[in-house]
Amino acid sequence: VKVTESPEWMKKRLAAIGQRSINAIVDATNYLTQELGQPVHAFDYDKLAGSGKKEIVIRHAKPGEKVTTLDGKVYELEPWMLVIADSEKALDIAGIKGGTNSGIDENTKRVVLSACTFNGPTIRKTSQKLGLRTDASIRFQHGLSAHLAEMGIKRLTQLIVELAHGVPAEDVLDVYPNPEKPRMIGVTAKDTQRILGVAISESDIGKTLDRIGFTWTPGFQVEIPPTRLDLENMPDMVEEIGRFYGYENVKPILPQYTDRAPEP
Repeated sequence: VKVTESPEWMKKRLAAIGQRSINAIVDATNYLTQELGQPVHAFDYDKLAGSGKKEIVIRHAKPGEKVTTLDGKVYELEPWMLVIADSEKALDIAGIKGGTNSGIDENTKRVVLSACTFNGPTIRKTSQKLGLRTDASIRFQHGLSAHLAEMGIKRLTQLIVELAHGVPAEDVLDVYPNPEKPRMIGVTAKDTQRILGVAISESDIGKTLDRIGFTWTPGFQVEIPPTRLDLENMPDMVEEIGRFYGYENVKPILPQYTDRAPEP
């Protein structure tokens, strides 16, 4: 890569969300976090320990291990906290903030791009213990689909090729031993009428699911994309159908009134 300033369109977009431009590579990682919601990171390859092929692992911190983050602050980690490390040292506090010992600067020539997913409660506990709250930690602790990592690394590569004259050296290395399986949620026209209070025909439900981009079978067994962690059950699915059908099409109805005296 060639570390340069970002183009004006990138600077303006980052400024619009309160972030300052640093350089094309760092800006690309910050931009992508907002664009896809997947935190990503770039390491200076030549700052990693060893020669030739380098080793990068995700591991627990060693007792008393310290990381100096990109803002110059030093954090002493506990053994249950996660770090991304080379063969000798921790490179960053995993899922929270990068370290100075592998940061991108004007002399960077080669970078390793990283997109990971982490257990939300672990990231939240580390963030609270260290008093270190970042955009990345907030996103991870709320839960992200593991499928976003692959999307993120491909998009980040595209941006760095465009902005920093990057030339991809290797294919993607993906460590994903237990891929998420598609989830199925059943929903019927009766469900939508009972919950939304409006009759939506099966034909219109099918068209709505097509608009959303969901795969479904007659009788509406709907395959939920792995990235939609917010859809967990049938009421969630009805709400999604109603959102695209248009809540303005749901007419308000007053509750039925009765003046019958309550039973003793």
